[in-house]
Amino acid sequence: MRPLAALARALRDGGSPAVRIEVHTDASGPLEARRSLTQRRADAIKQHLVERGVDAATLHSVGMASSVPRRGNDPYAGSNRRVEIVRL
Repeated sequence: MRPLAALARALRDGGSPAVRIEVHTDASGPLEARRSLTQRRADAIKQHLVERGVDAATLHSVGMASSVPRRGNDPYAGSNRRVEIVRL
């Protein structure tokens, strides 16, 4: 929760630049389940930030599932499970 609190402060106090909240996972399990899981997580992060004063219009949540692995040679690697905040 500390990183999210710091992010909320930075976005709120810095004029809320538009950002995309990307949630990624590894290749474990059915694709549709991974898509749903990552979208729910991205939406939950967005809601958390909105509850802390960040303008919802500046936040775009996207569940990426396993479409962009960090370690392409091992789609099941734990490093593929991550959240990335991308400034738009």
